[in-house]
Order: sequence, then structure tokens, then C-alpha cells
Amino acid sequence: MDVNDGVRVKDAENCLLCDKTGTVLYQGLRDRLFSAPGIWNYLRCPDCSLVWLHPHPVLEDINKLYGDYYTHNAQGSSLPLASMRRKLEHAVLGTRFGYGKYLANSPREKIIGELVSLISPLRDIAGARTMWLEAGGGGHLLDIGCGNGEFLAFMRELGWEVVGVEPDPEAAQIAQSKFGLEVIYSDLREVGLPKEFFTAITMSHVIEHMVDPMEVLYTCHQLLKPNGRLIVVTPNVESLGHQVFGAAWRGLEPPRHLFLFSKSTLSDCLSYAGFEIQTIRATAARGFGIWLRSRLIKENRIQANKVRSPYSYILKDLAFWISELLLAGIKPQIGEEIVAIGVKR
Repeated sequence: MDVNDGVRVKDAENCLLCDKTGTVLYQGLRDRLFSAPGIWNYLRCPDCSLVWLHPHPVLEDINKLYGDYYTHNAQGSSLPLASMRRKLEHAVLGTRFGYGKYLANSPREKIIGELVSLISPLRDIAGARTMWLEAGGGGHLLDIGCGNGEFLAFMRELGWEVVGVEPDPEAAQIAQSKFGLEVIYSDLREVGLPKEFFTAITMSHVIEHMVDPMEVLYTCHQLLKPNGRLIVVTPNVESLGHQVFGAAWRGLEPPRHLFLFSKSTLSDCLSYAGFEIQTIRATAARGFGIWLRSRLIKENRIQANKVRSPYSYILKDLAFWISELLLAGIKPQIGEEIVAIGVKR
């Protein structure tokens, strides 16, 4: 077995989906966010365009790539307009996503919510807060890779019965102690959750980290009730940001992102796992952070995910993000993330 700077690796020259030998997309990449060891390459399938890391770290050494990772950190925004943004999100979630009785929207907030919802990029930004899950009279929600539990805590406030799975012990402990959540510190394959139990399963920026994403999708299919929904959010390898920044694009994140998807490849994965595709699209809703960090990576102004950027950078990338939000209405494939919703039939 080969060793890559202390990480045991294996060859991964063939595509997960169609077994074709991949061609080099990028080579000689290092981790410029969290200083994980190794030099890595990305290959692209000449047939289906799936992108994957080569060589692959072996499962037993995956933890070596996450030494300084941030899953336990707080995710709240400190921007001056964060409070206003949160109020607008709640207004939209109350009117267009059905959570009004939980958020106690006033008549004024309902009007604001209806008006803001008419602007599709703003509606999309609000929808991201609940992973685009609408209220449906409650149900059991499983969040895979739940981090510090902030998303699950919010969804519990909105009437869901929630459970999380998190392989990072520190993140799982924070979710349990801070929010009192039921969080299982384990790998999904080892959890032993009941089959056909969950109404919805969410995975936000998780599937790209999986050694075998198809195995994860098959497991999700087994855990869902009939007509249950799986919502997957993952970086879009065909995004505008990737086209602009190339190897410095934040969505790559070598060596932790083992697979990178387009709408077509993610759709194929869900279909192979037995899901009926309800929707699959690209969104620019949360693209600002990707734009900013991509620029900082390109100019070597970021270490251990700590941003060192003047306001001129923030303003510039805010302008790029707004442009992407507007362009996404014309070219919907360019958004920084893919949102896929599959239904178990």
C-alpha cells in the first residue's frame, strides 16, 4: 500500500459510476484550508464527468485529513445585517414554507414574506435555512453529518422530531450539551437506525466526503419511509466559481472532498440508489462565502480557514455573488451548490 505524506492511499483511477479511466483535471494540489498532509490530484471521467480525488485515502486514515477541521465551530454570521437577514428568512419560511405557526409571524411579517418570496434568489436564501424542507405536520428528521447541531436545533423549533449522526466526537458533544439533541457519534454504516422510520433525511456538504457515496445513498433509501424525502446539498463542479477560480475554487477542498458532482452525476447516483428525482438544480443562495474564500485561496490569504481579507475583497466578492444570483435565473446550472431532492417510492 502506498503512503502519501503519512496517509495510506490506494489507486482510484476508474470512475465510480461508469468504471472509465479518469483523465487529469488538477494535479499536485495541497490542502490550503486546514493543512492536511499529502499531495493530491483530481481526475474527471471522460464519459459522465464525475470528478474524484486520486489517490484515495484508505478509510482507516481518513481522520488524518480532519485534524483542524471546523465541524464543531459556531456557524452564526457576525455581519452587521445578519439580524435583518434572519428576520427576512423567518418571514419567508412562515409564508412560503409553511412554518408560520412556529415562527409566530405577525401580519406585517406575512406581507413582507410574501413580497420577498417573489424574488427567487431571496426565496432560495431563506429556503436554505431549512434545507428546502417545507412544513408537513411534523415528522422524523435525520441529519447526516450534523456538525454542532445548529440546523437540527432550528428544525426542532419548527416542529420536527430530530436525530443527528456525526463522526466528529467534539461536534457531537457540543450538539448534545448545547442543544440537548439526540446525536449519534458514529459512522452511518454502523449506527443501526430503524428502517423505514424517517420522514426526511438531510445531508448538507456531506456526500462529497464519503468514501462510498453510493453505499450512503442506499442506506438512506432503507431508512426512509415510503414517500420520504432525501435532500442533498453539495458543491457544483460546473459552477461559475469553479470556472473562474479553477484549482483555487473553495468547493474542491482537497483532500477531504473525495467526489465532486454535477447535476447529471448526482442525479444518476440518486436514481441508481432507487430514488425518484423530485428536483435537482444549482443554487447560488450561499455562494458569497465560496467566492470570498476562493479568492483568498488563490492569493494565499487564508490559513486554517481563517480569513484575512480587507473590506475591498468583501465588497468585490459580494458584487460577484449578486451577479451570480442574477445570472442563475438565466443559466441555472452555474450556482455554487447543487440541491437535489429524491423521493422514496
